[in-house]
Amino acid sequence: MGSVIMIKLNQKKNIKGFTLLEALVAISILMVAVVAPITIAQKGLSSASYSKNQMIASYLAQDAIEYIKNKRDINIINNGILQSNWLNDFEDCFDLNYCAIDTVTTGPSVITNEDNVLNKDTYGFYSYDTGDSTNFTRKINIKLQEIDGSNDQALITVIVSWGGTDNQVIVKTLIYNI
Repeated sequence: MGSVIMIKLNQKKNIKGFTLLEALVAISILMVAVVAPITIAQKGLSSASYSKNQMIASYLAQDAIEYIKNKRDINIINNGILQSNWLNDFEDCFDLNYCAIDTVTTGPSVITNEDNVLNKDTYGFYSYDTGDSTNFTRKINIKLQEIDGSNDQALITVIVSWGGTDNQVIVKTLIYNI
């Protein structure tokens, strides 16, 4: 009877299973297989969010430039060609000053603080007066430049920022007193 017990004990020793090391290696491989796609997906989502904000900022900058061009055209039509007051609505934006332009309601105004946040209304329009607060700020500067003795050229600089100082779009364009 003693020999029968010995055989059963030897059989138990020969039973194969996972060791702790094998289990740790398997878990590590599984973690890499799961974490890598999740990391790639997360980076893709953050890139998509950044691209969306960058595109909105570009549109907000272009919106301000188009507003200034439209006001210039109205001033020229109302006052005649080559008038000195072709940008008279934007004195607050000249030289070293930055201004805010609400293209929906009020027009240009002096920026009183750096927290000049744009709001988005229910129709998708951005303004300073109505709507829900966004993370976008916009400031505009106009530098008149002399051509042949008259200020018939202006450099418009629009800076739209979101989510900190690292995220911004700067658009510059020249307009003329045509």
